[in-house]
Amino acid sequence: MWVYLAIGIFLAYVLFKERQALGCPNVPNGEDCDNANGKAVRGSEPKPGDDKETLYKKILLGAKFMDRFVVWRVSIIAGFVSAMLIYFFIYSRVPTEIELSITMFVVAAVGYFLISFYRFHLIAYIEKNIADSIDMLKTMP
Repeated sequence: MWVYLAIGIFLAYVLFKERQALGCPNVPNGEDCDNANGKAVRGSEPKPGDDKETLYKKILLGAKFMDRFVVWRVSIIAGFVSAMLIYFFIYSRVPTEIELSITMFVVAAVGYFLISFYRFHLIAYIEKNIADSIDMLKTMP
C-alpha cells in the first residue's frame, strides 16, 4: 500500500511539473493553458517586427528545444501508463506494487535511453546543421 501511495505522490508531482513546463505555471480559475508559452517553445516565435539577428536567435532557440525538454518526466509518465495498460489488457488486473514499480522503471529507462540515443545521434546533428546554416546566411549579402 505504501508503494502505491509513494508512486501516486511522485506521479502527481511529475504531472504537475510537466504541466507547468508545457505552459501552465499558474492555472487561475481553471483557465485553459497555452502550450505555445511552454518552456521548450517560449521565445522562439517569430514576430513581424523582428530583425534578422533576432530571427536567427529564435531559429537557433527553436532548434535546441530538446535542451529545454525534460525527458525523464515524460519517461516516468509513459512508464506508468504503459504498466497500467500492460497489466490491464494482458492480465486483466491491477499490477502489484512490485510489478508496477519494476514495469514503470523498465519502460521509463527504455524510453529515456531511446530519446537520449536519438538526441545524441540525430538531433545534435540537426542542431549543428541549423547553426551552420544560420552562420552562412549571416555572411551572405
